[in-house]
Amino acid sequence: MPGGAPTGQFRAPEIKILESGVVGSLDYKIIEAGRADDLFQWLKDNKYSYAGDEASLNFYIQKKWLFTVMKIDTMQMKRNKDGTFDGEVTPTLKLRRAVIHAHFADEIEQLYAGEPAG
Repeated sequence: MPGGAPTGQFRAPEIKILESGVVGSLDYKIIEAGRADDLFQWLKDNKYSYAGDEASLNFYIQKKWLFTVMKIDTMQMKRNKDGTFDGEVTPTLKLRRAVIHAHFADEIEQLYAGEPAG
């Protein structure tokens, strides 16, 4: 099989986690991938929701993009007395944009530094 592992031999997935951490109640990872099928399987194996297909991933992999994946770390979430969640997420686990923006204002500003106003 040209360019691949011979049939029956293990091929290590071409996934490299460049950075990982927890910010508030979000568990994040920054990933470099060499193959779309490896990334697609890694997302599934690690319980990350992805609504696209391998072809979509491959488009960005070919351009050498990095991927940032996030999921809510329920162990980091704070609950109010009524059982709802406090902080960055709503009771339905949606992000509260105002809280995120206030908490990460400097980081957000750095992301857009030098970008033309739209």
